[in-house]
Amino acid sequence: MLPASPLSTMSATLLAAVHSDASDQELQDVDWTVVSSELEALRLRTQEELAELGTALDLVEAPDRINTIEEHDEVLAVHTELKSLQPQLTLAEQHFLQLERIVRPGLTKLQTLHSRAKYLEAAVQVEKLSHEAKTQAVQATPDALEAFKTFATFAASIPDEFSVIKREAARRVEDLSVDLRQFAVEKLQLALEKIGWPEPLKTQQDFAKKETELHDVSKAFAYLLTLQLSQQPRSLAATTALWAMDCVLDPLLLRFRYHFERPESATNRLAKPEWYLSHVHEQTNAHTRLLAHAL
Repeated sequence: MLPASPLSTMSATLLAAVHSDASDQELQDVDWTVVSSELEALRLRTQEELAELGTALDLVEAPDRINTIEEHDEVLAVHTELKSLQPQLTLAEQHFLQLERIVRPGLTKLQTLHSRAKYLEAAVQVEKLSHEAKTQAVQATPDALEAFKTFATFAASIPDEFSVIKREAARRVEDLSVDLRQFAVEKLQLALEKIGWPEPLKTQQDFAKKETELHDVSKAFAYLLTLQLSQQPRSLAATTALWAMDCVLDPLLLRFRYHFERPESATNRLAKPEWYLSHVHEQTNAHTRLLAHAL
């Protein structure tokens, strides 16, 4: 059985819309010619709209089909090219694997030699920098501090795997730290001796005569302060005695002990505590100008 055409379906729909109890006279009064014409016109308009919809659909689908075909062709071309390159890639892989087997022993040996060279370089630098720092330390100048800092920084940067060199460098840093203080103290003591310390400088003429020596005292004093601050943690700096002041006070303390700590000393009397205070006051007054001028 053939499927009903759209026109037949529409006719059946129209007939179904007519009341079943319509009389013969009412049906005869209908102008069926006009109805037929209207239906024909409707059919034509429907066919035109269907044709326009079909054309529009073709316009939309055609580029998609073209693109799909073109993309498929490109994928096939890439796939074909990859298949042609596969033998070359396999050959190249075999070549590099063979090359690696040849080079690997030499590369391992080269890495070992490089590590040994770094080790020897570190040893040479420790020897060189520690010697420079030791030489500068004797001079007790700011250059000595710079040389020491350079060596200490390098010693801290030595890799842990160079354990022997690292321990030796740390030992030398510690020894140099002691040497720096010793040489700096000796330099300040020598400068103080040149001005006749602890004899007081009483007049302006005394200061003028020893202007150069007093300048040396100032530099040696400042250097020893800087050295102490550079080597001690900040947490200890506020509570630790100053090395430079110890150098200055040692001769004064020696005199104090001579007068007030020896049992046989005539001035060592508990009944006369004012003598202690009087001595300290006299020494302070006698050296105030020097302390203010040079230190």
